[in-house]
Amino acid sequence: PAILQAYQSFKSKSMAIEFHIVSMGQGQGHVAEKTMNAAARKGDWVLISNLHFAGPWIFCLEKLVDETIARFHMDSTYRLILTSHPIQSFPISVLSRGFKLVCEAPKGLRSTILTMLDDIDSCEWFNASKPTLWSHLLSALLLFHAVIKGRNKFNPVGWKETYDFDSGDFICAKSILLLFVDQFDEMQWTALKYITSQIVYGGRITDDMDQRCLSCIMDFLYCDAGHKSSHPLKYQNEILENVSAFADLQKNIYALPDVDDIEMYGMHTNAILSLEFKDSMEFLNSVSSLRLLQENKDIVSSVPNAYHEGLKMVEAVLCTFSSKEISKDIKNPPRLSNPLDIVLQHEMAMCNGLFSVVRCSLERASSALKGQEIMSLELDEIVNSLLLNKVPRCWAVELPSTNKTLTAWIKNLCNRTDFFQRWSNASATPILWLAAFSFPKGLVTACLQSELRMTALDMSSSVKDDASCSHSKTLSSFTMSLVITDVFFGDDTLPVSTDHRFYAYGLCLEQGSWDLKKRLLVAPIRGQIWAAMPIVIMQPLLVSKQSGHCHAIVTKRDSIPQQPESYLCPLYQSAARRSGTSSSGQSSNLVLCTLLPTSEPPSTWILRGTAMSLDSYDSDDNLK
Repeated sequence: PAILQAYQSFKSKSMAIEFHIVSMGQGQGHVAEKTMNAAARKGDWVLISNLHFAGPWIFCLEKLVDETIARFHMDSTYRLILTSHPIQSFPISVLSRGFKLVCEAPKGLRSTILTMLDDIDSCEWFNASKPTLWSHLLSALLLFHAVIKGRNKFNPVGWKETYDFDSGDFICAKSILLLFVDQFDEMQWTALKYITSQIVYGGRITDDMDQRCLSCIMDFLYCDAGHKSSHPLKYQNEILENVSAFADLQKNIYALPDVDDIEMYGMHTNAILSLEFKDSMEFLNSVSSLRLLQENKDIVSSVPNAYHEGLKMVEAVLCTFSSKEISKDIKNPPRLSNPLDIVLQHEMAMCNGLFSVVRCSLERASSALKGQEIMSLELDEIVNSLLLNKVPRCWAVELPSTNKTLTAWIKNLCNRTDFFQRWSNASATPILWLAAFSFPKGLVTACLQSELRMTALDMSSSVKDDASCSHSKTLSSFTMSLVITDVFFGDDTLPVSTDHRFYAYGLCLEQGSWDLKKRLLVAPIRGQIWAAMPIVIMQPLLVSKQSGHCHAIVTKRDSIPQQPESYLCPLYQSAARRSGTSSSGQSSNLVLCTLLPTSEPPSTWILRGTAMSLDSYDSDDNLK
């Protein structure tokens, strides 16, 4: 809009000026070149947009600009306007020749809604046949769009991935909303919510938990004008109250505080601490990197001293791993019929292989620092990572991603080695440290197989309170659930699983806390990012293919008591939560989902992004 206003003002002085627009894409490079040459001769204005889609042609832009200036006697009215997302391939010389304008996305809920209102004509408030319902739902859609965009800055608690919800999504959702309001006498809420949350906006969502959160926000906001949600977002009722006119909504938006309250997004105040902690760690890492670069600049004046610290660090870490290896002399040889023995063998092989990689790379780095071997890029990266207390990338690929520093990572690896060594020499399965496993999802499957075999479950037996599960039962018909106990690891109350149950520990809870007395999921303690969870019991559940519900298996043991409210809490292997997709189509970072009893509605925990993890930014001192 600002460019068009400037053009109109300039054109009023010279009626011969024309405005040409070229949107870059496949095959548009030749069109842009011809338009630029013609406009340079005539003194017209040219807008070339979306240069980030120009591909290889953007490398010709610098030469084209120079040739245009040298070849043609340009009219003084000629203007070349370029728009692009930030990309590294943009020519620096072109940037230095002109004025730079940066358009940043609005920050905060109020700024986002006001920016979107600028693109809405006040006449649209009365377009529908039901103006009261239409104005209320249009206001709700504006709030919905602003909320889901604002949650991006709180990732991975807000969303697991960063989703680029843009104005195109809003325009499409607005058109669908107008269609539903005008075409149906009785509002079809289910269909409207499904199309908006699952198709229009949900088309960008790549994770089931994020989709669940998006649908939950939609359920809060899309409702009748006279209905007030019992558990709304903060300021929701104030924003959507009496918005029959365009000016009413503007008045409600201007009444919002300048600084966003995180509860406006449905999240707990501890999410701000998580965001600030992550930003602080990134800032400190950047400062450390700059310090290392500054020290490397002084390498000419003192070559021996420049690498002395790196050599000292390499030899110290090498000394730690020189004798580390899990003994292959197992007291109880593995049995192929026992799934847990197979998992143990796999994890022992993974640890020994990692130790071999670490020792080999450290020995090569030590030789390179002494001048006995060529310093390659890989070895240089290892030395720099050690100086910055980071885990080298060639080591990190051997294990799941982690947020730990190098010191915490080494300590964690040594603890994992000791755990597997004790397990291999034990006569019974110990309490399982879930964070020690490189592939905990495989451990869960092995425990599920062993549990079904130990209980001698009759696959044709009935299940509790379920008369519909008469289908053939296979391993895929079951899932593993976690039962939270009232004992923390270290109390020595449950040294081994003598009752043939599988006990596990090492779980952290984010955006929530566990009440040991009530045995309920409760609000997190203010200022506490992570809360250690007690020991859990792994118990298989039967999933009904018809209803999708889980049922406790009928055995001689006591069944899990049914709770009035339960939150389906995900358990992730990494605190970052972000992951790729495995060959099965599921998240490779998601270990399992389990029901946690709670006295609050499940939507409260969904909006807060409550989840458990096997890895946190904190050290494992309180967990191991």
